[in-house]
Amino acid sequence: MSFIPAVTGDSDADDTAIRVFLATNYDQSYPPSILGGTAPVLTSMNAPWLSPDFEQAVIVTGTGFTAATKIHVDGAVVPTTFNSDTSVTFTIDPPTPNVTLAVTARNGSAESNALSIPVGAPNPTLTSISPNTATAGDPTVTVTFTGTNFTSGQTVARVNGASRPTTVVSATSLTATVLASSMTAPGTLNLDVSTPPPGGGNSTAQTFTVT
Repeated sequence: MSFIPAVTGDSDADDTAIRVFLATNYDQSYPPSILGGTAPVLTSMNAPWLSPDFEQAVIVTGTGFTAATKIHVDGAVVPTTFNSDTSVTFTIDPPTPNVTLAVTARNGSAESNALSIPVGAPNPTLTSISPNTATAGDPTVTVTFTGTNFTSGQTVARVNGASRPTTVVSATSLTATVLASSMTAPGTLNLDVSTPPPGGGNSTAQTFTVT
């Protein structure tokens, strides 16, 4: 005699076992409550974007959540906390930057609609510039900026806060020019890099000395 497996609604494996049992032993339809639950409906998230720099907790609002609801991000289950039948919280490790992720909720195998959430650019850092000196009256000089988290098409070099045309060579190197007009007299210039939101930010500055 066959016995239907226990329904926990807590894993896709349980649901698969039930489906196999029903398909093998019966020729009739079963309600969603037997086949893995009723799909939740997602309406919003409290985060407009995710940072690639640290772990985050995101609150999802909707309907039809249960203690067994699991959030999936791009198909992968993530730690989920049940708040109420209209709210759950999921935690996600630092994701890959500059992508858009799909967030869904599942009760068993019954899956909700998807909400999209973008991942911002990482915060750039600047560790050195070369050269870091020039002589007053020198012509325009090309400077190599070395650091981390440079993003092609987004990260720009700045001289005293003014953006300069920038070539991102790699995630750790970019080049830009210091104009001759900025080096007409002895002094110092502040050189940094900046990536616009979402995410991003400004690095600390390195000093360029004009003697």
